[in-house]
Amino acid sequence: MREWDGDERRAQPPISEELMEQIAERAAKRVMDNVYREVGKSLMTKIVWAAGVLGVAIAMWVSGKAPQ
Repeated sequence: MREWDGDERRAQPPISEELMEQIAERAAKRVMDNVYREVGKSLMTKIVWAAGVLGVAIAMWVSGKAPQ
């Protein structure tokens, strides 16, 4: 196999500390946004389930109190 005589495309200038810090902050913010979104979804699901159970319980209680 012959060697490559062209320009080396893999060599890139090193990332500065400031740029690395900005990237890390953006990544952390994105992760936290995703965590908060998932927690919100989970919490809303539980609230909807609780409201449904409460609604069924009230409907059963009202139907038991109805005059016969």
